[in-house]
Amino acid sequence: MGEHDSPTSGAAPAAQSALRMVRSEVNFLVYPFFCLDNRWHTDRLTIEYYRTLDRGEGREEISWRVLAHQAYGLPGPFDWELHKAIEEIINERGFPVRNPVPFSMRDVCRRMGTSYAGSKTIAEIKAAFLRITSTMVESKRTFYSKPKKRWIEDNFHLYERVIYRGEELSEGEVQADTNYLFLGSWYLENLNALYVTLLDTHYRRSLAEALARRLYEILGVKFYGLRAPEAPYLRYAYSTLCALLPVKRHRYLSDAHRQLDPAHGELVETGFLERVEWHTAAGAPPEWHLHYYPGRRARQPAVAPAPEAGEEEPLDPQEAREAAISSLASGARALVCHFHQGLQGTPKGRPSAKELQQAEALVRAHGEERARAIVTYALQQATQTGFQMQHFGAVLGSTEAALAELARQAQREQRHQEARQREAAERQRAEQERQQQERAAAVLARLPDAQRDAYRHRALARLPARVRDMEGLVEMDMRWLVVEDGLVC
Repeated sequence: MGEHDSPTSGAAPAAQSALRMVRSEVNFLVYPFFCLDNRWHTDRLTIEYYRTLDRGEGREEISWRVLAHQAYGLPGPFDWELHKAIEEIINERGFPVRNPVPFSMRDVCRRMGTSYAGSKTIAEIKAAFLRITSTMVESKRTFYSKPKKRWIEDNFHLYERVIYRGEELSEGEVQADTNYLFLGSWYLENLNALYVTLLDTHYRRSLAEALARRLYEILGVKFYGLRAPEAPYLRYAYSTLCALLPVKRHRYLSDAHRQLDPAHGELVETGFLERVEWHTAAGAPPEWHLHYYPGRRARQPAVAPAPEAGEEEPLDPQEAREAAISSLASGARALVCHFHQGLQGTPKGRPSAKELQQAEALVRAHGEERARAIVTYALQQATQTGFQMQHFGAVLGSTEAALAELARQAQREQRHQEARQREAAERQRAEQERQQQERAAAVLARLPDAQRDAYRHRALARLPARVRDMEGLVEMDMRWLVVEDGLVC
């Protein structure tokens, strides 16, 4: 497949997710991890991105390197679409995200638009997971950790491990009842800190050009940080863009146009870009600057909120105001609407600035899912006690009690889950024994009479005298002897 081909060409169209806007972690959108060209991802083992920039402490060298396992190669187009399917599953399960993330093969295939064709498809997905989990990222002050509020230097993985159905969850534990994915710790922490941008999955899937989908990811992050009119466009050096996509860097302008113009044309035609301008830069080797002007589709989402006082702003001044939208603003608004819906039966027209500030603090401290549970708990308690709640701030007094109740609920759910797992393991063990007994009975039926009689004598010899006349027990013990002798797996 060429670098502009769809990774799912020849397959059924990907299913429309129930969620349209999906939160994607910023670092793994901005920096390259998946190759868009099958020839490259099978022939090469590294993706490298280097920059020299000044973040206010003098000039420094930063780098992002993706290092593949030599036996598996770099993650490619199929793996990229698999990751997008996993992102949808994570978002639909809700935040905060917890390891492991359960998933089914059939659901993943549906989201990828790949027909569920049994063992061949499952083998392809498992190979993709193996490539991703085996690929390491080496960050030298490129990966921004939202919880730590700093750029990190570390080696890490996007996914840590995958446990498939029927495998042990861990040493000595019951077998997994479905498939489980363990996300890398840095990636997981940033998801739960809402260091994310919102991507329209339906729009992304509608783009035929792989480079158009990749540009949508990169520019979708950075357009959130664009503040017109003083910065009406994003500027990229062609060499920088090639490293981020990643694609081959061409020496001639005509080749560069042939490489990017189809993707640019599709993004302009669909309204994500207004236009793209090419400007020749001085120096050697040949270099060009691309100016990306946002279109109506890119301007629709709200602009990212300004950083809080004292918070380090994760902007790279050399990359035209890189900025990531946090979902705090939209989450806070939804939380206030949930409060008024529960209080009055109808959402309030426009939340006040104070309510939004209080709701945002609640979401930031506990995540959207828990914040919503806290509001629900406060509303329920007010109904039971007759407390007349007037403003959103009244919810804050119920936070500790709500968290304690959530902890109790989580403990009850964990006990129920453990009980269900034990019951499932017991059912599985009983079913395995039943099948084993059936196979042993079939083996006994095929044995010569003398050999079968020998098994009968052995069974009678080890059974207590009081039960030797119970034919059913004798037959059962004969079958167990067949199993012990290794005649049945």
